[in-house]
Amino acid sequence: AKKSPGHWLELIDYEVGNGETRPSLIWRSLDSTDEFLDPQRWRHRAAFLRLVSDGRIEGDQGGQPWSASGTGPRNARLAVAVSQAFDLTEKQAVAWIRAFADEGSISIVDWVRPNRTVTKVWAINPGYQTEEDAETEAMRE
Repeated sequence: AKKSPGHWLELIDYEVGNGETRPSLIWRSLDSTDEFLDPQRWRHRAAFLRLVSDGRIEGDQGGQPWSASGTGPRNARLAVAVSQAFDLTEKQAVAWIRAFADEGSISIVDWVRPNRTVTKVWAINPGYQTEEDAETEAMRE
């Protein structure tokens, strides 16, 4: 959804009192953090995971992971990169990042900088495979 208006109706099955289900419409907005944020169904899923996996690539900071801090330099924050890459507000980007973290595909980890200071950053969870990784592995076998 675009930044504006970012709202739509979703058709769902609603359980009525006798246990049967009936079709119902629900007003949805990416400004909310409700159950609609489903990382498995997001059309930008592969691009999002690639963005997290690749880290920052611009300037002399290239190759570094995305900061999990909300107070560091803007160009180091994952929420800023997600909002720019997928035409979202930063609030919407944070909601998507949380949804992927809740799903278990990404998490905050400690990263040791070259100067030996430790920083909290976003990373793909160990053992998690993107669809591309699974296809590449299947081709090797």
